[in-house]
Amino acid sequence: MSESWQSEDRPAAVSERPAYETDPWFYRTVVISLGLSATGSVIGIVLLAALSQSPPDALVALGSGAVGALAGVFSK
Repeated sequence: MSESWQSEDRPAAVSERPAYETDPWFYRTVVISLGLSATGSVIGIVLLAALSQSPPDALVALGSGAVGALAGVFSK
């Protein structure tokens, strides 16, 4: 059984790099989303502390994860 498609028939790729490496809007969207998430978590924790309530662990984990992800994005 012969194949009509050969690897030589494949068109050359314009760019071998993935889109997330070449598209600046990807990083802007990621940084804005993580920044809003971290800021919202901090504001929520401060508001709950002002109301003498302890913040839920999920809110603290969300803020910590967002800050850690931002550090990972900026460390590259």
